Amino acid sequence: MYKMLVLDMDGTLLNERQEISKENVEAIKDLIDRGIKVVLASGRAYQGMSRYLEILGMNLEGFYSITCSGSLTVENKSDSILHEVPIEHEDLLALLDLCETFDLDMSAYTKDNILVHQDNLYSRYDAIANDMELKEINFHEMDKAIEVFKVSLINENPVMKEEMIRYFPTIQLSSVAMRDKTAYNPEILMETWRFPKHILENYTIVQPLPFSLEILHKSCNKAVGVQQVAQVYGIKREEIVCVGDSGNDLHMIEYAGLGVAMGNAIDQIKAVADIVTLTNEENGVAEVIKEFFKES
Repeated sequence: MYKMLVLDMDGTLLNERQEISKENVEAIKDLIDRGIKVVLASGRAYQGMSRYLEILGMNLEGFYSITCSGSLTVENKSDSILHEVPIEHEDLLALLDLCETFDLDMSAYTKDNILVHQDNLYSRYDAIANDMELKEINFHEMDKAIEVFKVSLINENPVMKEEMIRYFPTIQLSSVAMRDKTAYNPEILMETWRFPKHILENYTIVQPLPFSLEILHKSCNKAVGVQQVAQVYGIKREEIVCVGDSGNDLHMIEYAGLGVAMGNAIDQIKAVADIVTLTNEENGVAEVIKEFFKES
């Protein structure tokens, strides 16, 4: 019997309009009423998850959210931290150097805002989606006490503009100008072997979108967050169902007692999942609940 359901958000729980369907809301609320633990695990910062937690009735004591792809896990009512592993300041600067070497943009996610070293379209979209302040700063002069939990490396160029806009269909920006690069390499995010050895050895690198990578401390991923929350609940690995669609869901789907790929998931996720359900446009989450959390 499964006792815990862990859901990715974008591309899984949310449809293409960044909404939770009526079917998914009802299925999740029924599951909670039956005493099953439901946890959201997202690449988003907590602030970008909060309005959805309210819709689901999960902004209460005893509910947890896995944020920043597993580097920060919080209790939903108090916003208190259950587990955190920030990126070292020296490594943040190393990632900045990497951006300068390969002409990438960088977003650094703290608990409260998104920091950038230069303006870029993806970070503007992401700040609105996460309901967080976007700050352009000099990372070399930032306070070392500021904790960064996730870094996104962004490879944007005007040729990617339409594809990028497609991922944020409900967000309208007055300006969609993008920096044109003289030596744009569309494959650079697939060529991580070119990154410094220190970064490859000490950080988890996943690709949630075609134009971005997520960088976390090596000890972090969504599976680590799942383990932390399950330990609080006293739930075993084999009693957990994890559902996702993209690269940053890989670890938790492999870890779960039942790993589920959405019908719209990338091939890598479908290959490691135990089953493939319907797409996020077909209420795949509600289908998983119906099939694997039947009332006894």
